[in-house]
Amino acid sequence: MNNSKDYIFINDNYQGLVLLSHGLQVLEEIFIFQDLHMYHVYQKHNGDNLLIYSPEEDQMVLIDLKTKKHEVIKIVTDEIFSSAYYWKDNILLMVGFDGGFYKLCLEEPYILREVTLDDARKISPSFISFSITLRKYHVLKVYSDQQACLIKNSTGQVSFFSYPQQEEVMAKNFSDGWHDVESNNNTFLFIHEKKIEIIHAQGKTILQPSPNYIFLRARFLTANQIIVLSSKPGNSRECLLEIYYLSSL
Repeated sequence: MNNSKDYIFINDNYQGLVLLSHGLQVLEEIFIFQDLHMYHVYQKHNGDNLLIYSPEEDQMVLIDLKTKKHEVIKIVTDEIFSSAYYWKDNILLMVGFDGGFYKLCLEEPYILREVTLDDARKISPSFISFSITLRKYHVLKVYSDQQACLIKNSTGQVSFFSYPQQEEVMAKNFSDGWHDVESNNNTFLFIHEKKIEIIHAQGKTILQPSPNYIFLRARFLTANQIIVLSSKPGNSRECLLEIYYLSSL
């Protein structure tokens, strides 16, 4: 499950995407191909396009969210890309786990090639500095549009790090056993199967799943609004989407 400024999108049984409004109205079901595994989903910063990275199939899928059309792009490389990226116009700059930088031209014939550090800096010097800084940390999650990330240190402490502000905000009083974490505006979500811990300035709030469900994912739609994905433990296809307003909890 992911979201943009206009949409929520979820994996449709490993064969495509379901697009929903922020009010949970189904807008479109986009079939792509069977056994689609979404390793990363890159979003153009204006929110008009998505690129699904599926390394198991050596493919990427470019989706136009306005027209709901998509194109499958074959990628020829042994490199695996991280979740850090920079996307402007028709140029996507990605970072390999080997530390190299790769440029994908999102116009036919969709050429992917490795670029030098100097050439990458010409595309976006601030992103390159940010991505090099990431190498110093154990990174849990990257927010490329903010040039920020969630990091964990050797003692298990989790923090939100903003590269532009050179500031770390530390999460406090969360318990072990979480499988996912999110952050927005100094509020943290620690997602466990049987609870979501919301860590905020006033302390901690606990959400419990609906009966016979477990929590899978949660995302911020706004600083005050989160969407939560749950499923039945024995049937991951039986899912539940819920929206919570933090101010009312």
